[in-house]
Amino acid sequence: MLNFLKRAVLPGGVPAGVVGRLVSGPPVHTEEHLSIDVPRYPPSDPGLPAAPVPAIVASQRDLIDRLRRVSGFDDPTFESRCLAPIQGVARYVHLLPATAFEHFAGAGGLFRYCVEMALFSRQAAEGRMFAHAASAEARRDLEPRWKYACFLAGLLSELHRPLAALVVTDPTGRVWPTFLGSLDAWLRAVQAERYHVAWQGRPPGLPASAEGAAVFGDIIPKGALAWLNEASPALVAEVFGTALGQAGTGGGVASVVGATRERVLHVEASTRRTRYGQLRVGHHLELYLVDAIRQRVAAGGWGANPRQGPLWFGTDGLYLEWPVAAGAIRDDLLRNGTPGIPLCAFTLAEVLGRAGVLAEVSPGNWLWPICTGPCHDTAPPPTHCSALKFAEPRSVLGYSDVQPAAHRFHGVVEPGEHAVLPAPSQGLAPAEARMVDQWRQSLGARRTDLLVWLPGRGLAVSQDLIASSGADLAAVATSLHRRHWLGRGDWPSPHARAGLLAFAGTLKPGLVLNEAGARQLGLAVPPT
Repeated sequence: MLNFLKRAVLPGGVPAGVVGRLVSGPPVHTEEHLSIDVPRYPPSDPGLPAAPVPAIVASQRDLIDRLRRVSGFDDPTFESRCLAPIQGVARYVHLLPATAFEHFAGAGGLFRYCVEMALFSRQAAEGRMFAHAASAEARRDLEPRWKYACFLAGLLSELHRPLAALVVTDPTGRVWPTFLGSLDAWLRAVQAERYHVAWQGRPPGLPASAEGAAVFGDIIPKGALAWLNEASPALVAEVFGTALGQAGTGGGVASVVGATRERVLHVEASTRRTRYGQLRVGHHLELYLVDAIRQRVAAGGWGANPRQGPLWFGTDGLYLEWPVAAGAIRDDLLRNGTPGIPLCAFTLAEVLGRAGVLAEVSPGNWLWPICTGPCHDTAPPPTHCSALKFAEPRSVLGYSDVQPAAHRFHGVVEPGEHAVLPAPSQGLAPAEARMVDQWRQSLGARRTDLLVWLPGRGLAVSQDLIASSGADLAAVATSLHRRHWLGRGDWPSPHARAGLLAFAGTLKPGLVLNEAGARQLGLAVPPT
């Protein structure tokens, strides 16, 4: 009878042997089954190609040709004043989208948006009268500059929003330092063939000038600024104010660019591809990070009460020891085929925090001090560590019936002789985390002109590197000293926190990060 079932075919062409396997046990996986490429959720992001900049510029040739016709400049002047900053924008933003889901959300969307804003702002300026109070002769000199100012402000006005809201990584997880140089230059420096975009939202309260001040200098030709400044220094200020989106900029350039933005977005909305299906470049990293944590919990590797692994669940919430758990999460995601995961644990925490997954200690600070036993306000605990606190424990624990411990884990921890990590519990501010990310990348690039390991296993950090992230040498030295991470150089004063150090054979001002600090910040300490 069994042989008959195996040979029979059910109506519809389904072999009856399938029924036999269902009855007798699970089916045997054949080579045919294993060869099927089954999609996985969340899906893997293929990323964007490291295309050459001339090809990116050429992709918007029709708009650039229209701009050439309306600019009022001859060809050499157009090349230096208009095409040069357009090429600068292409180098800086490459193929980045302008938004995650909304306008100009496709590959190359941000560059297209900038060029459209430049063209239509210049066209809108054609029918406007500027400098009403000036004489006719002065207006003849000022008007071409005002029109050019509208072009320049329109070109730059949409950069600060997306650059503050996304993280770009190469397939190995190295993060592009957004405001320290163009994306194209970084891709060539790390020799990446593709890159990945993760959307994390704009940090609350961060002024637009934090991005624009660093970006515009790499894009605007100095000769063009000098030409504007010759006629009116106030005109240069209005260009920057409009481009940065600062409130209170109500001049003629701002009104032209504001009206143009409404028009461009209205037209784009009527032809948006998302009307015919979801278009998106980049992914929200928090989806993958939370999924990796939940898989660890579901597999029993990380448990709470009884505690197993880095999870701590008490009456005051669910904590994940950090940065201890970051490496395991990153490894799991890479094994599952999710490329572009940032290497820095503090960047991962910032992604989760900005997405609302975590509870803040203070604005922008996600690291909580937790005790390795029940916390009491009356006395410091014997040991403690830093951890992330989930805003909603069920986002990680799911529908499990695990109950919190009958005590809390967060307490008032004072640095002292019993404290294992006296200051990391204070966490790093977002600006500090970005600075440390830059140190890590400079180490990977073997920039001995900026950082060098000392024989005593301290890391010498140059003032040049610290200043490039917008920080002050004295302030960084004070912060490291407070955390007990500041080492000593060979300078005469016993109280000095900074001094002259040798970088690639040249003496430069700098400070020394000790080995404990280097390890806590995730910097690779050379083997003994």
